[in-house]
Amino acid sequence: MVVEGLSIRLYLDRDVTKKLAEDLRSRGFAALSTQEAGMDRAREREQLECAVGEQRAIVTYNISDFAALHLLRRTLKLLNTLAGDERRGTLRTLAEFKA
Repeated sequence: MVVEGLSIRLYLDRDVTKKLAEDLRSRGFAALSTQEAGMDRAREREQLECAVGEQRAIVTYNISDFAALHLLRRTLKLLNTLAGDERRGTLRTLAEFKA
């Protein structure tokens, strides 16, 4: 059952079965698998870019690769946002730099 206003668009990584996307759609959820998107052979970064481009949350079993990409994005945002003197002697968390 889809609750009005709580629906989220999903993008299922290649590590998640295409059948799950079909089952979710049959229950009214917006789910797209990598196979259906023609992205089954794409690398993790490309998968993430596709999900973002489609305005979908990514569902994956492959946490290690996606966690590393997420960490990289936040670290780059920190480095590109704050000058060296703004970083010196301060404690900043990556949570402040959501991508």
